Amino acid sequence: MNWKIFAKNMGYAYLTLFLGTFLFTILSFFHLCNGRGIAIAEMIVLLLSLSFSYQQGKKGSKKGILEGFLFGSCLAFSLFLLNFIFFKDFALKNLLYYGIILFLSTLGGMLGVHRRKEKSS
Repeated sequence: MNWKIFAKNMGYAYLTLFLGTFLFTILSFFHLCNGRGIAIAEMIVLLLSLSFSYQQGKKGSKKGILEGFLFGSCLAFSLFLLNFIFFKDFALKNLLYYGIILFLSTLGGMLGVHRRKEKSS
């Protein structure tokens, strides 16, 4: 595993999450976004976990399942900590959401390694 690439992808993921949260906050402040925006933001996080772990697997070593699982577990754990610190909320729905993040990240890592092997053959 190349830790430099991993840190770069995690940095991009956190930067994208921070900028998205900032934009969503501004839109909510001016009442341009309703409750449906939260659902859209959650879907964006899921797509980000898939795409960034895909890039991680594409540039990583042989084992895409480990690359994606590590990326997803770091992302899910950090989101869990932020949720627990700021909202003190722990529900089954949140656990399911973090499990989906972990699954999609693992899938993205496997697809990234698979695509890299196809192109090199």
